[in-house]
Amino acid sequence: MPQPTLYLIEQNGWWHYRRRVPLHMAELDTAHKRFVKAATKIKVEDDPNGVAAAKAVTIINNETETYWRDLVAGRNADARRRYRLGVKRAQQLGFAYASHQEIASDTRIDVLLTRVEKLIKVGIDDPINQDALLGGTMQASAVLLSELVDQYMKLPKVMFSKKSGGLLGKSEKQIAVFRKHREKAVELLIAQIGDKDILAITVADANKFTDWYADHVRVNQIGTDGPRKHIDVIRKMIRSICERDRLTYQDAWSQNPFPRHDGQRNAFSIAFVRDTILAPGALDRMTPTDRDLLYVLVDTGARLSEICNLRKPFVHVGPKDNIPHIRIRPVGRQLKSKNALRDVPLIGVALEAMRRNPDGWPQYRDNANAASKEINKWIKRLLPADVEISDSDDENSEGTCLYGLRHTFKDRLRAIRAEDEMKVALMGHDVGMTGKTPGYGDGFSIEAKFEVMSQIDFSRAA
Repeated sequence: MPQPTLYLIEQNGWWHYRRRVPLHMAELDTAHKRFVKAATKIKVEDDPNGVAAAKAVTIINNETETYWRDLVAGRNADARRRYRLGVKRAQQLGFAYASHQEIASDTRIDVLLTRVEKLIKVGIDDPINQDALLGGTMQASAVLLSELVDQYMKLPKVMFSKKSGGLLGKSEKQIAVFRKHREKAVELLIAQIGDKDILAITVADANKFTDWYADHVRVNQIGTDGPRKHIDVIRKMIRSICERDRLTYQDAWSQNPFPRHDGQRNAFSIAFVRDTILAPGALDRMTPTDRDLLYVLVDTGARLSEICNLRKPFVHVGPKDNIPHIRIRPVGRQLKSKNALRDVPLIGVALEAMRRNPDGWPQYRDNANAASKEINKWIKRLLPADVEISDSDDENSEGTCLYGLRHTFKDRLRAIRAEDEMKVALMGHDVGMTGKTPGYGDGFSIEAKFEVMSQIDFSRAA
């Protein structure tokens, strides 16, 4: 790629930018005949070696190449370019960029007069000065759909979110999953409507994407949870960028057209867990460490990701531990919710399994899906032939999956009529799942939890 300084020329005592329009751009770039020309507004006598001018030319050249890329991609290049230049010019003049609607609605006359006086001083006939000081008329966010995820993930509200802990609290694997979900949503949207400026998305575009996804759901006989989540994250990302840049955003979807998840995650029956999974010899050929991991899932009701990320300081199974238990904490990664941070007593097969694995399962840390695949190989052999099991550790997966053991654990608590707050305390549920808050104070003691869990211990029942 040619160096931008090649386009730096001296003319009448001033430094200027001058670049020939490439032959392949000649038909597209109707705004320039043969050359793109721009003034740096830097005198040669003030910058004899062209150091400052070279920096200015680099900026102008980057804008020019961006303009050409937009033309090739069929985007509204003029709107995007004018918006960017307007924002930069406003900053150079010491003003915050605002749309013409925002300036017109500002009731402070002195503020408007200050802008007008500045415009007269710097050049009232320059359209970029007009946009910078009196508000742009072009509707462009300067953010394409293809740039949306990168822009979104840099937002402070995403980096430091109080609700989820923010990206800074996530592990590399969690961040990768977070990004992949959003990139997939945008990728599917671009495939249907093209790589548009986020403010250029119309109701017709939204309807086109919705219609395509509806056909996809019907043809592939899948649930509506996927498309609903994809549209949700697209709307949220666009809304967040517009809030950052103080842009007026008209939501093209208005509301999500797809219903919330209505599939059923199947629990394994209590009898199947007790009499088949835990039957003597049923899993003898299974790798011992994988079998122990399964046993801990059965008798703690914890999420697979929580058990996979246990490590020695949070496993209390020594002789000085009156009540053996595990402490689920956000070490190097985020937990699902605030309530997921909890202590869980060890009973039945989980107790001996944890004693055999006091440092947890290092091979599966931050990789619960790998553990799920290994364990499911064996569970599939125990299930009836007509029952399929998913390798997903996603609690929103429909049908039968390893997460079903968590539902079985809850059924065991229901069977002894455990109170709702105790279920939340043991399973780390979101408060919204029960409709009741855990209340004030320190919560349930480990002794109180153990007393309840002792009543569902299969080994004691035997």
